[in-house]
Amino acid sequence: MATNVAVSERTPLSVLLFHGAMTSGKSISEYAQQLEIGAISLRQFIEGNTQRPRQKTLDLIGNALDLPTDEVRRRMAIAPEEAPSFGEWLDGHMKRRGLSRAKLTRETKISDGALRNYLANRTLPDADQAQR
Repeated sequence: MATNVAVSERTPLSVLLFHGAMTSGKSISEYAQQLEIGAISLRQFIEGNTQRPRQKTLDLIGNALDLPTDEVRRRMAIAPEEAPSFGEWLDGHMKRRGLSRAKLTRETKISDGALRNYLANRTLPDADQAQR
């Protein structure tokens, strides 16, 4: 598989796509360009908000993930199981490590506004921000 991730039959498409962007070291927008799909479309797939994707988009995603298009469609319907949103995950890690938002902004050089958006689940980080 192009994403180099151990994948079970139950791994949702959203997880495969987000993992692909993060492991490639690209922003969501750059990864979308690599896949030759629109950045907004990719974000909708990652967030599970895709209603009626175009066949061409599904084919491009399938090619990138080395999956048949029917498998891409099947995985679109799989929701991540018991996985917190990124904001919930980040908040939990901050609490466990005793990090305030201010301290995390200083240590990661990520703006407070960006962290607020991540914590509120309004946006997702790009690869470099997620890594920090």
